[in-house]
Amino acid sequence: VFETTIRILGGLLSAFHLSRDVGLLTKAVQLGEMLMPAFNTSLGVALPNLMIPKDLPVE
Repeated sequence: VFETTIRILGGLLSAFHLSRDVGLLTKAVQLGEMLMPAFNTSLGVALPNLMIPKDLPVE
């Protein structure tokens, strides 16, 4: 989860910041929403792993 957050989510947000391409922001929001369950823990610390279904529709 950590690597996905800093590399993929961070990359999408950085690319959006530079290009202002709203599609990149949309993908960042979608990814962030998929990652949210990993942060819903009793300790408030993200889980190290999260299974995201492979059959999610791509919008």
